[in-house]
Amino acid sequence: MSTTSNLPESTNVNRRDALKKGLLGAAGLAAAALPGTLGATTPSPGTRDLAAPFTGETALVTGAARGIGRAIALELARQGADILAFDLAQNIPGWRFPMASSSDLAETKRLVEATGVKCLAVEGDIRNIDSLKAAIGRISRAGLSPLKIVAANAGVDSQVAILDTPEDDFLTVLDTIIDINVKGTANTIRAAADTLRSNGNGRVIVTASTFGRHGNAGNPAYVTSKWALIGLMKSAAAELGGHGVRVNAICPTGVVTGINGTMSAKEIEEANKFFSEQYHTMNKGILYPEDVAGTAAYLASHASRYVSGAAIDVAAGANARWTA
Repeated sequence: MSTTSNLPESTNVNRRDALKKGLLGAAGLAAAALPGTLGATTPSPGTRDLAAPFTGETALVTGAARGIGRAIALELARQGADILAFDLAQNIPGWRFPMASSSDLAETKRLVEATGVKCLAVEGDIRNIDSLKAAIGRISRAGLSPLKIVAANAGVDSQVAILDTPEDDFLTVLDTIIDINVKGTANTIRAAADTLRSNGNGRVIVTASTFGRHGNAGNPAYVTSKWALIGLMKSAAAELGGHGVRVNAICPTGVVTGINGTMSAKEIEEANKFFSEQYHTMNKGILYPEDVAGTAAYLASHASRYVSGAAIDVAAGANARWTA
């Protein structure tokens, strides 16, 4: 399969500079959250959509304590879905960036319930399939609707370059990212597959990345995981389609998520300048989780009933330049 060439060297240099500042990374070049920034950490709960197309359904959302996961949970809740919010909610020993906390997960639960639906918040590790199965088993006991939607969103990032990184450090980061982003997503799909098939009309939405479309100097571990997720999604769509389960992916560009730590106002400004001038074709800087959540809701909706095996870029036109 042919792919686009790497970015021009002048752009790669700027991207490497941005990486050093923590501007690019997870969730598709995702940057970290600036506390208090609109939409970054505590979006308004809003009100439940009167149409409520997902009423009578539950959505499992992994990585739901903050960022894109929280935004997806809130968007689906506004449209009527009960939510199983699943998150590790604790730091990984030795990991470079802080993970979401129990209080973050509790805040997601509060915001979801403020829309008028039910929310079951569960702390667990997607690397442990039994943890996922146990959470799914609690849905009916907690009085939630049948599981119909899975947003396999949880993931991590920690930039390490192929060159100039000690071997042990590189392999440790690579192993952790693959274990969480790829194996953990596979666990999520596997844990829910039988239930989705039994309940009928199942939908799975995987959070991949524009980094699953091209390479990036200085971040091969994360890029590798996101390419793998698109392959996993397409294979799962092929296998589960005959059982009434659709599987798709969203590929966000740079999103303020918190996954790479905290950014200053100056760093947000620099990120906006970079994305609007050198990465996006639209006159748009870095995105926020709410900019992505609507596409996940579309893929969960009846409007996309014949869409499966697709990877949809939410990229402000970056895919017009750099996407394979």
